[in-house]
Amino acid sequence: MGVVNKSLPPKSKRKTMNCYKCKTPNPDNWFYCRECGGKASQPAFTTNLYMGTEAGKRTDVEFSSTTIEEHTKQIISNKQDKSDKFWADKVKQAGVR
Repeated sequence: MGVVNKSLPPKSKRKTMNCYKCKTPNPDNWFYCRECGGKASQPAFTTNLYMGTEAGKRTDVEFSSTTIEEHTKQIISNKQDKSDKFWADKVKQAGVR
């Protein structure tokens, strides 16, 4: 005997929905319509919801295209610059010439 979820009403009292594409009844509330094969209900979220948020309103994001080689060289250069600065600061703090 399986676990009974008491928060859900009995199956006979649940609201059944029809497929929003072909309008076929979906009494078992399947995610995909058994008749047409499409999703049985409309998506709950869209990209429009994201665009209305503060993160979606950002205009300081820039996109560019680059090759893997250029990107790798840039990453290595940035790491080397940070490493050089780090060790220069450590030498300065130690008072070594």
